[in-house]
Amino acid sequence: MFRNVDIAFRVVITGALASVAIWSLVGDGPIAATWLAAKLILFALIVMCGIGIRVSLPPIRDAISEIFLKGSTPEREAALAATRGSMGLYVKGIWLLIAVIIWVSVAKP
Repeated sequence: MFRNVDIAFRVVITGALASVAIWSLVGDGPIAATWLAAKLILFALIVMCGIGIRVSLPPIRDAISEIFLKGSTPEREAALAATRGSMGLYVKGIWLLIAVIIWVSVAKP
């Protein structure tokens, strides 16, 4: 139950952060600096990638557990590879978004 509450809380907070940032970019939101609103959107995307990792983790854990308990088979290895691939996209997304945040932080307007 805690896991579901945690994920739901993260989704709500991420949605609120993104909403405030978008509101600030397109209207009369509370963040006056465009670069800061952009960074907040990027940060919300990073948190969303983290949520994706948390959602992808149980199938990977189950696949690894099955390999350790019952031994490796091509089917079990394929299941692990499939779930690991989706998590890898989230991790790469985090690194890409961090690079963009750094660029936004040092770029001159």
